[in-house]
Amino acid sequence: MASKPPKPATRPRNTKIMTAIHDYVANEADELSFKAGDIVYVLDMSDTDWWKARVKGKEGQVPSNYLETTAHDGSTSPLHDAAKRGNMELLRECLLNKMPVNQGDAAGNTALHWAARAGHMDIISALLAVPQVQLNTSNKLGETPIKTAAMAGKPGAVQKLLEAGAKTDSLGKVTDPEVSLVLRQWGLGKTVGAGNYNDAEYEVEESDGEE
Repeated sequence: MASKPPKPATRPRNTKIMTAIHDYVANEADELSFKAGDIVYVLDMSDTDWWKARVKGKEGQVPSNYLETTAHDGSTSPLHDAAKRGNMELLRECLLNKMPVNQGDAAGNTALHWAARAGHMDIISALLAVPQVQLNTSNKLGETPIKTAAMAGKPGAVQKLLEAGAKTDSLGKVTDPEVSLVLRQWGLGKTVGAGNYNDAEYEVEESDGEE
């Protein structure tokens, strides 16, 4: 177990995402407790040993030698990982810690893109409940979340996004019969042809929680 460093005062700065590598129990009122594997949002790293951070919505000081830089599978934030894998607990934590909901990854996909592609209805609902969420952001392939859902054959996600007011002007042609049925029910007749959906462009394995 890492030793506890002496603790100075800190000044808040930009947030950096870290992961706890050891459990830590707070010994003083201004410290935060956390467990190994917890996401820690570091607000101030001006001191070498003690950092100001946020854990599960609470702010305080944490020992720097209990943390390591968070590495994510092709994403720019834990929010994308939570959305693609259907991890509601992590998603709620990210939203609680005010992570930018419309931030894109290297391919321009937002968390809503990932949730729509995987068909995670609870994740989609949680994201849509955020007032700032953008429904019609395009990734680098020119695909909006609803287009991603349609090409991935996720009729529930398409329905949910239509209810939220997603635009369909760039939806393109759809081959999935269940998605086509949803579109027809909304007066949209795009039921033939093929999209440009390509797994390699998304850099995610089929085991990432897709249905």
